[in-house]
Amino acid sequence: MTDTAIQPARAPAAPRRRSVVVALGNHALLGGAEPATLDVRRRNVAAAVDSIADLAVDHDVVVTHGSGLQSMIAYLLEQGLDEALPGRAISTLRMRSVVDADELRTIRSLVADGVLVICAGGGGMRVVVGAGVPPSTMETAVDRDLAAALLATCLGADALLMLTDVHAVECDWGTPEARRLRTVRPDDLRRLGFAAGSMAPKVRAACRFVEATGGVAAIGGLADARALLNGRSGTIVQASRALPRHDGQTARDRLALVPAAVATVSRGRSAAPRGRA
Repeated sequence: MTDTAIQPARAPAAPRRRSVVVALGNHALLGGAEPATLDVRRRNVAAAVDSIADLAVDHDVVVTHGSGLQSMIAYLLEQGLDEALPGRAISTLRMRSVVDADELRTIRSLVADGVLVICAGGGGMRVVVGAGVPPSTMETAVDRDLAAALLATCLGADALLMLTDVHAVECDWGTPEARRLRTVRPDDLRRLGFAAGSMAPKVRAACRFVEATGGVAAIGGLADARALLNGRSGTIVQASRALPRHDGQTARDRLALVPAAVATVSRGRSAAPRGRA
């Protein structure tokens, strides 16, 4: 009789940590149709904190927000996440007026060390591409959704989650024929058309991220971060076929995408339409 060695049971492999950029919509943070009181803002930030903290337990997360009240919103987010994730380092970065690869390297380094990063907030900050250009030579305003897509692309993120005050993108919105979109390809989504003051900025940003990286973008509710990442909620935008990842591309190479996220302004007013969410 031959002895057979008993092999120990293998523990199931832990789920892979994914790199995720979470973009918080300005409209959602300020309360949507509700008056934008401090209590409403605090309540919405608290909902965002719960959603992000749940995701950050087992994924690498970078947070951006579209609020012009950059300092206050960032403080509330940092304070809330610090309480929700005891022992997890939280770092808030205010992006400078000169964008270069060094800022991206800083964010990458922090994420690699397990830090949850809050950055690229909204507001009328001036942006100049390249440290050799004096900041005073160009006034600009940032398209907040494209800035989030750009950051996610430059960081090589697996997913871009755009959290807003609606649960999904709807075609024929506001009509009896309105229907939620679940899983859609960028080229199909572009053909539907959306109002500039509504979902158009988020749709455009989601499509650009997916087309540039082959990653997944999702648009949905403020409290639904994990469900969006797992494809159980919201509108999921994904490529029709797998695209090669850009892991070999340097952060400086990716900065070629920056002009798409920057709109020149005149006398402090943006020439680009503002999104509702």
